Amino acid sequence: MRRCLLLLAAAACSSHGSHDRNGDPAVGRWQGESKVVELRADGTLDITPITPPDCEDATAVIDACRARQRWSRSGSTVTLVRAAIARKPPMPMSSPGPCECRLEHIEVELRGDELVAGTEHAHRVTTPKPTRDPAP
Repeated sequence: MRRCLLLLAAAACSSHGSHDRNGDPAVGRWQGESKVVELRADGTLDITPITPPDCEDATAVIDACRARQRWSRSGSTVTLVRAAIARKPPMPMSSPGPCECRLEHIEVELRGDELVAGTEHAHRVTTPKPTRDPAP
């Protein structure tokens, strides 16, 4: 009995700590009109952060912000937590502030081999990811 309880406790702890979604139908690469999005089994999201021209040189902020992107799914709703870089608004009579990371939540619907957001549709990419992908 004691051994059974220990095994159950170990299984419960390991399932709470794990974010592996290998069997999730949303995992994979998705091609929209102008971008590719990758939903990884570990819950991370690979998509180019939204970056205005005046922050394109803030590579450290962009890289750190990109690392914070995530996704989750509940039923057919997939929530993307996407990075958006923006310059901090200036105080009166001062120059613009530094570029900073903001996260925006976007809900899309999983419909078979499509992710749908309004009129935009992204289709599952079935070919392997190139070794050098210029724009995720």
